[in-house]
Amino acid sequence: MITTLISMDPWIIATFIGASFLLYLTPGADMMFTIASGVAGGPRAGLAAALYLLHIQGENIQEAKKQLGLKYLHVRASKTGVLDHILDLYEADCREAPLPIREWVQTKYTKKRIRRSYRASKAR
Repeated sequence: MITTLISMDPWIIATFIGASFLLYLTPGADMMFTIASGVAGGPRAGLAAALYLLHIQGENIQEAKKQLGLKYLHVRASKTGVLDHILDLYEADCREAPLPIREWVQTKYTKKRIRRSYRASKAR
C-alpha cells in the first residue's frame, strides 16, 4: 500500500487532499437547508425565528437577535433594519420591567411607535 502511494503522481495526491479538505469544510445537508431557507425567506423569516425563540423556546433576547445577522445575509443598515429595531425596543422595554414577548406585542407594540422611533434612530 505504501509503495502504491509513493508511486502515485504528487499532483493527484495533492488534488485528493485538497478535495477532501473542501468536503470536510462543506456544511451538511441540514445546514445547507437552513441557510437556503434563511436566504429565501429573507429577514422576515429571521424575525419569525427570533420570535419563536423568545415565545416558544424561552430564549433570551441576545440569542433571538442572532437570527437577524450577516450569517443569514441580513444587514442591519438596510431597509430591513427596522426588524432589528423592533427587537431593540423590546430589549429596552424589558430592562425596565421584564415582559414576555407576547405580552409586549399586545401591550406596547404599535406600528406608529416603531415607525417613529426607527426614523428618530436613523436621523442620529
